Amino acid sequence: MSAALKSWLSCVAITVAVVSIHACQRSELARTQTELQPRTQSLQMMEDLIYQKSDPKPSPELLPEDVVKIQLNALKHNDEKNHGIAIAYRFASPENRLHTGPLERFIRMLHNPLYAPMLNYDTEELGAMKKDEQRAEQKVMLIDKNGRAYTYLFLLSKQQEGDYQGCWMTDGVINLTAERQKEMARQQERQQLKMTAAEKQVILDSLFEQLKAAESEDAAAFIENLIWELWLISEQEEVNALMAKGIEEMSRGNYARAVQAFSAITELSPDFPEGWNKRATAYYLKGDFAASMRDIQRTLALEPRHFGALTGLGLIYTALGNELAALKAYESVLSIHPKQKGLQKYVEELRRKLGFRQM
Repeated sequence: MSAALKSWLSCVAITVAVVSIHACQRSELARTQTELQPRTQSLQMMEDLIYQKSDPKPSPELLPEDVVKIQLNALKHNDEKNHGIAIAYRFASPENRLHTGPLERFIRMLHNPLYAPMLNYDTEELGAMKKDEQRAEQKVMLIDKNGRAYTYLFLLSKQQEGDYQGCWMTDGVINLTAERQKEMARQQERQQLKMTAAEKQVILDSLFEQLKAAESEDAAAFIENLIWELWLISEQEEVNALMAKGIEEMSRGNYARAVQAFSAITELSPDFPEGWNKRATAYYLKGDFAASMRDIQRTLALEPRHFGALTGLGLIYTALGNELAALKAYESVLSIHPKQKGLQKYVEELRRKLGFRQM
């Protein structure tokens, strides 16, 4: 046998031995994984049992991420008696409870389609938490047992007073999946309603005529909504995106951020009335009446029929104690929108209070 052949056979033998070793290692790894799987499942079951026997309550020692995990676990293990929802309710802030109502109403809310995917979900994925000393936001993706994914945003704050002082609690939970679907629908509507400024003005003129002639408050409210839809739409997509952002920030109480978004609109499109009106609203909610009144005047200069801006002017004068000026603003609203819900009655009461005779 030649030396070369002997060398080749030796290499083959070594290769076979290495392959055999690798095969044994793979077999051992597979066996180990098989053994570990039930152990992992057992550990999860043990954790679930420990959780189900625990009785978590708000505490200054709990971090905001702890609060989110406790509420998620509670909802994941919710039972027919809604014990899980009851635990989640414990961590709802007093402000949250003010809006959602008692536990019975909170339970009904969690069972509606907007929040039902949070109950008895399969797995969760937590994003990075954004927080400062007083507020926190946690984005969470929940996967249900059918593999469908839902994204929620937990809004938390550290309580400053009362029985829960120093405790992190949840102010609200937003279904981001539903919000995205709504925004897509709004974008589609905007695309369908896309028109030139001249076309928009023709439609608005017609709607204002119908608004003035409306025979009932319900009919007027329907026309009013159509007018608001047209007011909110810009020919510039960037303006529409900023408008959506500003409205969202305003709904969350982030008035300074809302002002920033609406200010960007006034710079991009200074002839767009709703940019000024929305910033006026944000300033009003922020308590800056002088800035709000300046923006209202800009709104009315661009759209004198803006009943929303005139109503805001009346609210500011009322807050400042100038009821006569408020009355004039509200009467201007009625000259444009005679059937605005509840306003006619309020104006009549205000006129009596100020000593005016009814016409």
